[in-house]
Amino acid sequence: QIGPPEFDKYLATTWMSKRIVKMWSAVYRRDRTIFQACDTNMLIEAWHHVLKGKFLHGKRNCRLDHLISTLLADVLPYYALKQRRQAL
Repeated sequence: QIGPPEFDKYLATTWMSKRIVKMWSAVYRRDRTIFQACDTNMLIEAWHHVLKGKFLHGKRNCRLDHLISTLLADVLPYYALKQRRQAL
């Protein structure tokens, strides 16, 4: 048991049935990679972390024109080069 009996029952019926677990658990996603038909925001959050840390140098906020300039001048060429290297 991980909590009161009512909570355990709720968890078991709402989130842990075999049908439900197959929808949210990555264990059952063997026919696709993490990049295909991803239905979580995990990749977006990881990309946002890279954007803020690598390209925006950890700044909390920036002006919209600076963000667009950074995306066009730095981010786009970086990922284009990265994709070309992976294609080799």
